[in-house]
Amino acid sequence: GRLYTWGLSSLGRLGQGNGEHVFEDSNYPSMVDELKCASIVESSCGQSHSACISSNGSLFLWGAGSSGQLGFGEMSDGQGYCCAIPTKLLIPSCKVTKVSC
Repeated sequence: GRLYTWGLSSLGRLGQGNGEHVFEDSNYPSMVDELKCASIVESSCGQSHSACISSNGSLFLWGAGSSGQLGFGEMSDGQGYCCAIPTKLLIPSCKVTKVSC
């Protein structure tokens, strides 16, 4: 299926990309464009980060990552790392079936 997000957008937690309105809060559901070609089967939201799994077992994460919750390793932007675009976490030879934030 498709993934829609809405609510507070600080720290990239909506996954709405790097566009002009990336850090604007949203009162209405909006499809996450970066995932429009993926069939999403599960998602989970933390306080300031989110994750989802596609039908082929790929894991995508976005939002705040200053404490390592995105799994991307040491990536600080000086103000607490955030990733506003859903990004695939590369896990060799692994099909993800569950996620919890």
